[in-house]
Amino acid sequence: MILAAATEQQCRVVDLGIACDDEQEIEKTLDSAFSSGINILLTSGGVSMGDRDFVKPLLEKKGRLYFQKVHMKPGKPLVFAEILPRSADNTSNTILAFGLPGNPVSCLVCFHLFVVPAIRHLSGWTHPHLPRVQTRLKQSIKPDPVRPEFHRAIITWQSNDGSGLPGFVAESTGQQGSSRLLSIKSANALLEVPASSCTVPAGASVAAIIISDTSSLSSYRSQQSAQSYHSESGYRPLEVNACDPQPSGFKVAILTVSDTVAAGKGPDRSGPRAVSVVNSSSERLGGARVVATAVVPDDVQSIRDILRRWCDIDNMDLVLTLGSLQQPSIIPALLGYGVKMYTVLPCRNRETVSVRT
Repeated sequence: MILAAATEQQCRVVDLGIACDDEQEIEKTLDSAFSSGINILLTSGGVSMGDRDFVKPLLEKKGRLYFQKVHMKPGKPLVFAEILPRSADNTSNTILAFGLPGNPVSCLVCFHLFVVPAIRHLSGWTHPHLPRVQTRLKQSIKPDPVRPEFHRAIITWQSNDGSGLPGFVAESTGQQGSSRLLSIKSANALLEVPASSCTVPAGASVAAIIISDTSSLSSYRSQQSAQSYHSESGYRPLEVNACDPQPSGFKVAILTVSDTVAAGKGPDRSGPRAVSVVNSSSERLGGARVVATAVVPDDVQSIRDILRRWCDIDNMDLVLTLGSLQQPSIIPALLGYGVKMYTVLPCRNRETVSVRT
């Protein structure tokens, strides 16, 4: 399972086989691996607190141990260490060693959350973390009262996510036992469910980490109905579960200005993409999250109404407008007060980008 997962991440995999719960045998296998020129070591099992769990003490002996447990479900027993192999010319690179849990689901969840970003970082990715999207629950979920849970689910883009608007809908894969492979076999996302004694109701909005190929999800941009995306007010608010903490960080609103989209004659190809980009980059943007979206025609009154609501009533920190390049020049006049604007203007040769304030 882990061999296949690593291969899917374009890794050249060396299979070290299966080792018995014997300290000397495991140490010999590890030494052989460390001297073979690997960049990352993955082990499965042998990382709990039993008297025959030798992986943690051996990694600690061979290098620097950073942690041996994580506060999450599934995947509590997880070891991470850095190993610097001994070499005559001192040219060896540091090896990242992950001691993954033995339970198959816990093992694969930890692989996605911890190992995949490490692989991508070593491969030169600028943004190595898995993408996050907001989704609505198809059925209620009972959280773990102590640990935050990564709930396995199947997310799909629906023209109506239950709120009358298009969006991602998440369906649980059923029982979430850490040994139940069926819970992750068909899952394409991990729902981030905070620890709580309150049941998260159906229809609640939760963040989802996409763990499978997203090509099957990209079709949502052409499937959505622009008419259903455009409510009477042109406004899509954030809905918060009563048991969840209030949203923190910077509030972002995204406005698509298009006569075609607003009239239902074509899909909004840029709005959902902008939402995904901002939310998936939330940590790098200081906690910025999209809390409202709207589609309006290229009409002065429509643009003014939604911008004034976002600025004067909803107190947005950042508003992104998508549409004609003629639009930014009229925003100060629409609002009637001082506005600091940043307009990105790509040059025709696409080699430089200028920013106008």
